[in-house]
Amino acid sequence: MGKPTLPLILAALTVCCYASANDTIKSTDIMIAGGTSVAGVSDSKTRYGQFREPGMIVTQNGRIVILAQARDHSGWSDRSGQDLVVRYSDDYGRTWSKVGIAASTGDFSLCPNAIVYDNDTDQIHCLYNLFLWDFNLGSKGRSELVKSGDLEKECKQFHIVSKDGGETWSEPHEITEMLGNNVGAIAVFGSGRGIQLKHGKHAGRLCIPGGKR
Repeated sequence: MGKPTLPLILAALTVCCYASANDTIKSTDIMIAGGTSVAGVSDSKTRYGQFREPGMIVTQNGRIVILAQARDHSGWSDRSGQDLVVRYSDDYGRTWSKVGIAASTGDFSLCPNAIVYDNDTDQIHCLYNLFLWDFNLGSKGRSELVKSGDLEKECKQFHIVSKDGGETWSEPHEITEMLGNNVGAIAVFGSGRGIQLKHGKHAGRLCIPGGKR
């Protein structure tokens, strides 16, 4: 069987297309709000109202790994207590693993996030921003921070890594100070996928686009 083309992600995470030298392009649902079970989350079909901001990489052995936010039902989608969930395929997208948790933050909101694959070490890295108030409070959560003047508690940033193709993930490591952020500032990673430089004096460097405010 020939080498697969890079899969296409359409309509957020509801459709994935794949192809190999002997196949026509087909489509399959990857994650569906209200219809996808997440391992270890008993109420996942009712809890998660959206799957958003996907990032996708392909490993050395051809495994396709998709990482996305699983968003709770909320009137403020970007602040909805998101978890990071992952799914992977070892047969060019024909079949997929169960959806698992890469990072869970309770009632805090994880947004945005981005992933990058290190081809030299065969590791997947993810950076994410975390809003440090209860999403159930909605905009009132941040309003209370503003009133208190305690905005330094608004956000922190974290890094997680998988050394086994997305099957398991490290505990979150805080990187707020490494980014040079003012304490509490929002870091915007991605969203989506970073790259690894292949040429020049910085070959091998991992790069993720973003900004801060």
